Amino acid sequence: MWSDACGDPIAIERARKLANFFAQPFFCAEPWTKRSGTHVPLAEALKTCASILDGAHDDLPIGAFYFAGGIDEIRARAAGAA
Repeated sequence: MWSDACGDPIAIERARKLANFFAQPFFCAEPWTKRSGTHVPLAEALKTCASILDGAHDDLPIGAFYFAGGIDEIRARAAGAA
């Protein structure tokens, strides 16, 4: 799915983090995912997207962004995984 055709591994890593961030757990999917839904306000979501693309979260693993809510939850996950 992810190609390194652009030749920039940092851009690819940020794209993966952004894609995982968009996979936030929805309330309507709780019966299937067995995860509580999360609400991230629009302003926070846009700010987090911009900060991911700007490299502010390059220190966090890609997996911490998957099925998480806001950046505080993502950082807590990353700290717990370390």
